[in-house]
Amino acid sequence: MVCESRRSIIRLTYRVLASLVIPLTLYGCQKMSAEHQYIHWVENPGNGLLTTQRVSNYNIKVQYQPDDYRYLLKSNTSVIDPLRLKENRDEAVGMQFYHLTFSLADPTQDVMKYGVASLDEYQQKIYYFSYRFQYDIELEHNGQKLDCKLFHFEDTMGLSSSRSFLLGFENPDTRVQQVSIIINSPWISKEPVELKLNKNNILLEI
Repeated sequence: MVCESRRSIIRLTYRVLASLVIPLTLYGCQKMSAEHQYIHWVENPGNGLLTTQRVSNYNIKVQYQPDDYRYLLKSNTSVIDPLRLKENRDEAVGMQFYHLTFSLADPTQDVMKYGVASLDEYQQKIYYFSYRFQYDIELEHNGQKLDCKLFHFEDTMGLSSSRSFLLGFENPDTRVQQVSIIINSPWISKEPVELKLNKNNILLEI
């Protein structure tokens, strides 16, 4: 009789714990899912914020980075801090950001070594993409050409064959939906390269 009573108490305890833990677990999954869904939405080419183009042997990819998307990438957390989220939005006022990536069809070939015939040319190419490439990039925004105001060459330290750049431009009118990144670089193509993006859902937030 005593053993049966103990078993009943244990079963009841498990039920109470399950009733508390399962809803919390589901809530956590829903929160994480909402954040991941937002990232996947931004990175889905069908939504217009990501575009890829093949130029010569280069694969050029441009990803528009909304403020909340940049916050999620930087925070690397499953819990949103409303204060930091607001601070991130406030810091980005008047600016718009894009992530540009160069790669080759052959993932084992370094884009910085492609098309160079000597060590001197290789060093020139590295220098160009580190410091001069910024001045060959523009953003066409409502018929206006905007200079690249923020430029960061992400050095992979030889861990990746691709190369990526963070680009920042002024954002004089947030209502503009159609924009183009225009690249006029002798290392890429003899003709200007235009990558179009559609920011119809720019106001979508977490």
